[in-house]
Amino acid sequence: LEECRSTIVALLPNVQFLDYSVIGDDERRRAREERQVRVNELEESTKAHQAQRAQDAAALALQQELESLNVHMIASLTNDLIREDQDLTRLRMLPNFEESVLGVLIQSIDTRATEFIDFVH
Repeated sequence: LEECRSTIVALLPNVQFLDYSVIGDDERRRAREERQVRVNELEESTKAHQAQRAQDAAALALQQELESLNVHMIASLTNDLIREDQDLTRLRMLPNFEESVLGVLIQSIDTRATEFIDFVH
């Protein structure tokens, strides 16, 4: 039961009371020290999830803007070409390809689309 309490205290920093008792600063510090690896994993996972949500929201906003300008098919076609390209499928197996080459390409396409939107408005 004490291990469970320690885990809850370490992983939920906003919890002030547990089992009808106040969680003190010393208890929270000890719990975080004992569970530091797990806390770090969860913090990294949360940051990655938040970054992905922000990226998804930006992509959705761009898609909606392109749709409002009736040019969304260009972005859709580009994404389909990238997704279905057989050579690209092989290239994705190379280390860091997604982050470096493909990421730069997709960012460039998004930048050009944004520039087009700004130009039209």
